[in-house]
Amino acid sequence: MDMPECITPYELKPFPKAGPRKQTVNRRKRKSAILTDSPIEAALEDEARKRENRKQRAGRIAKKIAGNKKREKTN
Repeated sequence: MDMPECITPYELKPFPKAGPRKQTVNRRKRKSAILTDSPIEAALEDEARKRENRKQRAGRIAKKIAGNKKREKTN
């Protein structure tokens, strides 16, 4: 008697191939510091204020662009 050859699940459906790796976002690295130290705390608050101003400015610009597009459609 001949032994029947075994069929493995891998032969029926092989493992999927891994796709290319995703690119990671480079984060700005910071040195360790005592954050409550006066000059460092002031610098951190200044950076946060600048970030907020950029976000607000971008929002205002987006609103202006959206407003201009609405006016162009009505004309």
